[in-house]
Amino acid sequence: MQELQLTYLNKLAVLRIAVDLVKADSRIHGDEIGLLASLQEKFALTQDDLDRIHYITLQQAVSSLKELDVFTAGMVAQILEDIMCVDNEIDYEENILLTSVFMSISPATRDWCDVISVQNVMDETSMRQVLYLESEPCAEVHELFNDKYDKLMITKSFNDMGLDFFYLPDVLSGSNRTEMVALLKQAMRYLVPSGSLKIDHEDIENFSAEGFFYFLLSRYRMDIKSLKSQSFMLFKVRDSYSLDDDNNQTKGVDFFVMDMSSDVKSRIYSFISRFDNKGSRIPYEGCYKILCDYLSSASKNISRLLLDDSYGFCLMDSERTKLVFESSPQARAFYLLLLKYGPSGVSQDTFEEALKILKEVPDNADFDMGTFMSSLVSAGSAASCLIYNAVVIYSVISGKDTASRKFLGYIESIFRNRSSLKNYVNKGFSEQTKLADAGLFSITFDQPSKTYSVAAGLQSFRVPAPSGVSSSLGTSDFWLRLI
Repeated sequence: MQELQLTYLNKLAVLRIAVDLVKADSRIHGDEIGLLASLQEKFALTQDDLDRIHYITLQQAVSSLKELDVFTAGMVAQILEDIMCVDNEIDYEENILLTSVFMSISPATRDWCDVISVQNVMDETSMRQVLYLESEPCAEVHELFNDKYDKLMITKSFNDMGLDFFYLPDVLSGSNRTEMVALLKQAMRYLVPSGSLKIDHEDIENFSAEGFFYFLLSRYRMDIKSLKSQSFMLFKVRDSYSLDDDNNQTKGVDFFVMDMSSDVKSRIYSFISRFDNKGSRIPYEGCYKILCDYLSSASKNISRLLLDDSYGFCLMDSERTKLVFESSPQARAFYLLLLKYGPSGVSQDTFEEALKILKEVPDNADFDMGTFMSSLVSAGSAASCLIYNAVVIYSVISGKDTASRKFLGYIESIFRNRSSLKNYVNKGFSEQTKLADAGLFSITFDQPSKTYSVAAGLQSFRVPAPSGVSSSLGTSDFWLRLI
């Protein structure tokens, strides 16, 4: 908070909004008052300064914060959010107030969001209604709401937030218009004294959205010059009170306005997502608790493994934590070799048979790795295929020259030291505190069948892709070379 670069008016504005948040749910929490006191102290504001905030409307407070830079606006939003969350109960009134302020001062949304404070509004203003108003038809808005799916999804989203969406063009169209006109004709006989009825039935049938737009603005005492576009959504934030120059308390209404002249769908969902950020409730039990544990920074995760550009092993879903294996890269090569064979694994007998084949390979200048690899494919035995796959994997992992007979010595070492390599790999996984089930990725040795295997499936392993999004190890070039 000390790093905030705020003017004196900015500080008064933040404190005014903070006080409004404390009052929004009609309950005063001790910790909320403590935060207000801390805020006053950090801002070095006196009691006289505190008194001045009651002369500021919400519109004036928001207006003074609209030019804040990204960092400062974000810090102000965090201060206000901390106050709202201190009692662990977030009401609609608090949420709509903070959402309105946040979107009106955030550099990403402030160009098309604003708060308008009006005084002496006598007409009833619904707290749980969102209105779409236009002085001229907006083609983009009508195109959006003429799509039944989009209209259903948006209306449902508003309903889930406790908002009734009032879309006048829809009310005035087709059969809805006929039904509404008929209902109004009948209702006005009872609701409005005939002597005060200033329009006849033909006027009702000729009623237009444009006419209602100007009529509603006049009833809400809203200056059209304060609106940034000819089509917008209007939310009531709250009833408010401020002091005038004569210290008389004036009742008003604060509205949140969203310009709907362009990017209509994106702007609507920006509001919905911001509101739901604090408005949603989920039970802390069952799968929801598991989800919370999964998202917790302190939780353990069943991660995917990413093989980086140098074929090092990383926990992909835990900030790409790198695994460290003793005797690497042989340990990694041994692990990938077992991964190739899946749950069935590789038997101890197959390893021993492969070692016999390798021992019989002559060490002379005539050795040709290409010819040797072809002979392995032609043989087609489990042991020869194991050697072939080990050569391909280790050549990629180690980057060593495969041309000489010496390279096969590394393969012999992997096969001969398989028990130690298993322990090195398992130790590397067990040391990862963020990994939920190291056993899933560990190498196991089944004593009855004398078989080494890895339980994790190939789908858990990824490699970098040119697009920047990782791809499956199973589709990588070197993996497709395995037999």
